[in-house]
Amino acid sequence: MNTHEAYDLATGTWEELAPLPIAREYMPAGPLGGKIYVPGGRFETIEYITGVHEVYAPLTGS
Repeated sequence: MNTHEAYDLATGTWEELAPLPIAREYMPAGPLGGKIYVPGGRFETIEYITGVHEVYAPLTGS
C-alpha cells in the first residue's frame, strides 16, 4: 500500500496526498517534531519485512 491521505478534523473529510515512495503494509506511523515518521513494515508476506524508514513533512508536502 502506498496510499497517503490526511483527515481534516474541521470538515470531516479525507484528502489524498502524494503516494508513499515505497509501497508496503503493516507499518506504524507517528508524529514527532512536526513530521510524520513511517518506519518498517513488510512487502506482501511476513518473509519480506523491511527496515525502510520514511519521514513526511506536512508543511512542505515532502
